[in-house]
Amino acid sequence: MANVDRANGFRPVKSLIGAPWTSLVRAYPVSDTGRAAGDAGTIYIGSVVNLDSNGDIKPAATTEAVLGVVVAVGSDSSETALNTDNTMRYFNPDNLSKRHLLPTEGGYAGVVPADDCLFSVQSSETGKAIGSTGAFGTNSGNTTSGNSTVVIGAGADVTVVEQDARPDNDTTAANARYIVKFNTVGYNAV
Repeated sequence: MANVDRANGFRPVKSLIGAPWTSLVRAYPVSDTGRAAGDAGTIYIGSVVNLDSNGDIKPAATTEAVLGVVVAVGSDSSETALNTDNTMRYFNPDNLSKRHLLPTEGGYAGVVPADDCLFSVQSSETGKAIGSTGAFGTNSGNTTSGNSTVVIGAGADVTVVEQDARPDNDTTAANARYIVKFNTVGYNAV
């Protein structure tokens, strides 16, 4: 059976520390300057990110240390959405369906740390075995859905730790999904 070609970046699926991955989400600022133009600098849900020299989130390039994966975004205007308990709410009050931040837009990103989680991702290669590696390549996405369209291909950014056990996932066919762990994790600005 053929797999559906539905690339949506990296999705957290399992925590490695016993807590649910949803409890590991951390808020980071996203600057409205300093990111690459176009897709390469847009923050999507499922984007792989690291920190710039100012401590702001930016899309990570292949072979760079990875801070984590974006699971939520909010615009600068959502600063007014801080509750009395000072917890950030990830949304854009002017456009509730928007799920990405363009390179010229600042705000906040909810990031799941790469060192504490495993992620599901689609592969452009067929038949990846447990222990094989892959690279996530250049940041890309869909501004309509707000989802990253990154898949893994040849390279060594991630290691496959298990096959995605969904009944509709044929790992011998194209566009299969795998559970992966990032190989180079880092908290230092690059």
